Amino acid sequence: MTQTDLATAAGLTRQTISNLENGMAPQESNLRSILAVLGISPTSGNYSPDTEMWLGIIGGALEALPTGRRGIAGQAALNAITDEMVNPSADVVASADDLALAARNRETEPTDET
Repeated sequence: MTQTDLATAAGLTRQTISNLENGMAPQESNLRSILAVLGISPTSGNYSPDTEMWLGIIGGALEALPTGRRGIAGQAALNAITDEMVNPSADVVASADDLALAARNRETEPTDET
């Protein structure tokens, strides 16, 4: 699916999809639209025990972060998961690009820890 295909199906602009692919934290409504197009329900609650475990771990880790940093970390996690969906032979948890993006965003974030 191209950026244009996904954007059209989700009712978004191609630039929005490009921005998300380049690490911009998504607005919740945009993320929900994209997930709907991809047939992914973020609220189904019908997950395997393994998925439940990882949701708990990732959720706990996100909660440990200051509120302003959760979107960036969540985006990095989503990028890693998306990369795995697109390239299932990858042996890394997060790509170097995801880690570099998170580091760059950390450097430019406000220092307010709330």
